[in-house]
Amino acid sequence: MHHINSFPGLKHFDATFSSVYVGRDTEKSQLLKKLNTENFVAILGPSGVGKTSFMQSKIIPILEKGYILRGINEWRIATLRPNRNLIRSLAHALSDVSFIKSDINDRIPPNLTSKFEDILYQNEFGILDIVEEYHLVEDKNLLIFIDHFDDVFRTSSSNPRELHAFLSRLEEVISQKAYPIKIIITLRNDRSYDQNTNFSKFGAISELINNSQFILSAFTLQDIISTLDVTSKKGSFVFDSEFYKL
Repeated sequence: MHHINSFPGLKHFDATFSSVYVGRDTEKSQLLKKLNTENFVAILGPSGVGKTSFMQSKIIPILEKGYILRGINEWRIATLRPNRNLIRSLAHALSDVSFIKSDINDRIPPNLTSKFEDILYQNEFGILDIVEEYHLVEDKNLLIFIDHFDDVFRTSSSNPRELHAFLSRLEEVISQKAYPIKIIITLRNDRSYDQNTNFSKFGAISELINNSQFILSAFTLQDIISTLDVTSKKGSFVFDSEFYKL
């Protein structure tokens, strides 16, 4: 086997590799169907099963290509992975230039992340206030994708006030019906200790996760072979024919 060009290998796939991400078509259809009727989806699966790759290379590219929801085929997509400053990480995702701009000529106010951070801390409906003030859902759907959601408890254990504010802002979006805003999270379900000790303390978000679970199982052998085959045909790798017999 000889290397010709870039390929993620065991790392997660992103949109760059969507053309070589094959399989999971049934799961794709099921998740999109769920997204049509619910504001919130929690993708659960063990570590390394491919939750991030599934979102980044299968679901998000479909949305960006014009997936129609409620008669609207344009999307704004904010992506974040929780860190020690939960509210700031959310503010940063919502103020990202690629997310906030509607037109190439739009001027982005300075210190927008700090402004959003203040709004998210102080306003009961912080995300909705930002959406309203900056007209973020005019002729657009909005997706907030939070990867490795269980990290919110590990990274914010020393700041319960921030954790409460972060979860409250999300719950307010999930419970509303007026705006076309969707939230998808990924969650490792092999971390039973984290789930039992942390999620149980926050009844609302725990119930939302329980009611909106989407289980992502491991790739089948056929999916793996198909991925290798597509990759080979695109020239990323060349596999010896004996490799497929292993």
